[in-house]
Amino acid sequence: MLFYVAGPLSGQDGKIGAYSNVVKAVEVAEQLYGKGHHAYVPHLTVFQHKIIRRFKPDYVPTYERWLSFDFDLIKRCDALFYISSSPGADKEKEFAESLGIPVYLSIKEVPDQKEGV
Repeated sequence: MLFYVAGPLSGQDGKIGAYSNVVKAVEVAEQLYGKGHHAYVPHLTVFQHKIIRRFKPDYVPTYERWLSFDFDLIKRCDALFYISSSPGADKEKEFAESLGIPVYLSIKEVPDQKEGV
């Protein structure tokens, strides 16, 4: 299955791309891989955001741009893994649920599908 990993990106200080949140999302993706799945980690777009700012210093990609991109990707996924609450992760979870996409809250809930990986 292809999972979308939803969870906080900003830190408590409001900085986009709080390193600990990016690390947590990548760790979850690796745990999913260990169970035979693949995962898209939207947190890694923080690098895309920073690179855009290097060649377009006056352009700030909007929150709505990223959320639209995320919703488009969620449509293509088989499941969503919800790490914890944040304004964006909550919207992603609600969107997945509205489409009937399964949402998992714990690695223990995720079925093991190691064959074929």
